[in-house]
Amino acid sequence: MLREYQLTNFKAFAGPETIPIRPITLIYGPNSSGKSSVLQSLLLLKQTLQEAENPEALLLPKGNLVNLGGYREFVHRHDVTRSFSFKFLLDVDKQGFEKLLPNNLIKTPLLGLHIAFTYDRQISNVVFSSLELFIGGDSSPLAIYKPEKRDLVRVELTGFPETILQLDHINYEHSLWQAWWKSFSLCLPRNREQVTKMRFKFFNFNKNNQGWETRLPTELFNIQESIKNNLEKHNEQDKGYIQSLENSLREIELLIRFWQRFDDFSFEKAIEDLSKLTQNSLLASRNFLPIKTIPIQAEISPNLEVSLIYQQRWKPNFSELTLLAGSVFRRFLDSVIYIGPLRDYPERIYILSGNLSKEVGKSGKMLPDVLFKNPDLLKQVNEQLDCFGLGYELKVSSFTDGTSAISDLFALRLVDKDTGVNVSIQDVGFGISQVLPIIVQSMLSRNSTLLIEQPEIHIHPRLQAELGSLLAECIKPPFENQFIIETHSEHLMLRLQKLIRKGELKPEDVSVIYVDRTPEGSKCLHLRLDEEGDFIDEWPGGFFEEDFNEIFQ
Repeated sequence: MLREYQLTNFKAFAGPETIPIRPITLIYGPNSSGKSSVLQSLLLLKQTLQEAENPEALLLPKGNLVNLGGYREFVHRHDVTRSFSFKFLLDVDKQGFEKLLPNNLIKTPLLGLHIAFTYDRQISNVVFSSLELFIGGDSSPLAIYKPEKRDLVRVELTGFPETILQLDHINYEHSLWQAWWKSFSLCLPRNREQVTKMRFKFFNFNKNNQGWETRLPTELFNIQESIKNNLEKHNEQDKGYIQSLENSLREIELLIRFWQRFDDFSFEKAIEDLSKLTQNSLLASRNFLPIKTIPIQAEISPNLEVSLIYQQRWKPNFSELTLLAGSVFRRFLDSVIYIGPLRDYPERIYILSGNLSKEVGKSGKMLPDVLFKNPDLLKQVNEQLDCFGLGYELKVSSFTDGTSAISDLFALRLVDKDTGVNVSIQDVGFGISQVLPIIVQSMLSRNSTLLIEQPEIHIHPRLQAELGSLLAECIKPPFENQFIIETHSEHLMLRLQKLIRKGELKPEDVSVIYVDRTPEGSKCLHLRLDEEGDFIDEWPGGFFEEDFNEIFQ
């Protein structure tokens, strides 16, 4: 689930503007304040991954989901010298998270990326600026990648047409390193002894040497001295034996250096080692997300004694963590479903399209097909219509004469529960056709994120309130959906407050964002709720004060 989203230099937002995301996120604010921009930015990212044919196309601002023009049109104040960026934080599977970060080094399984773009006037196109890896609750990145300037040799070597990113900076002030050092430094004496004993036995230094384990590290110096004495006694004619002694001397001196290196070991020395071990981390990025590692031989190898100790303990794999963050965000965008502010006007007769989509579409166009093929869903929708108190039962009526000529014709009909009168959905109030796509998609989706603009359009205030109950139901099993909604509805908010007060929702289930225009760009204010459903933070200008002002002023 998306937990946090941040925008910088996108349309009305100068930013960075950080938006806490919860199972139900409501975005309020005056007209033209930038509320829709939050949803549009997510649609831009989804559209890029879904529709871009060129893997090097970083952003696709014009497509089937949204049309933002070009970079100049959507960047803040149309200033192409500004860098557009977004940041996300997502919950990740704890089991997969712990495979990459054992020993509970990070308590909160959150992963995120901050991805920045700039505009290159010479090529008149968007270029990658940087990618930052975020982990846990830290506000600063763990690592930063930047595009590598590829030459022809490197392109031939890697064979990747995608953007190549190289590790540029490691933030050793991140809390991960404090937790890592605490765990690593405590285990260091034991690890040092284990590695030494293993190498000692491998080179047969333990042969005919009773009790050597108890005499470490003194025994290392004793053997060194013995080998040196043997070398002095033998002449150069016994070359094979001398070569064997020299090899043994090199190994025992390696073990001595290895042991002494960690006599006075510090976090600063560990940083030097880790920098060498991670210096050549390369990633291939398709569109704007990393997709694979690129194996490149390190030009500078760390000392052998450094490699020995880190073979025994976890060392950071920035590439795998970054790839995991990119993979989780890709799955999130795949799960995003958009319903726009204007839904299609209903028709009297429909023709089955044969489309197997599990989405009603941004205008609700596919709603008839979805209901025609899913009688169980139709039953759930009718239960919701009961909750809404509409007094109608929705039916799908097929037209068939037993031939294939008209077997694909059907209609959506409403049966009045009081009179039994069967009418076309086109002959009742427009509001039902506008709310149906929201009800159907909410009941149809599982583990998805629904972006909905102005769900309250053409809907009576009582039904707007019932939408709140629908959302509350659909964030729980078996649905477990997430909703990000741009709205003006006071009644939707009041119902959610009531559900919190009754204990059917928790305050942390709902995020209320108020977007307001300022001379410096639009700002996002997070308005918190308490256990009683009341606002902790003051609503700008009062909570829907218009009615009060019209009556008493």
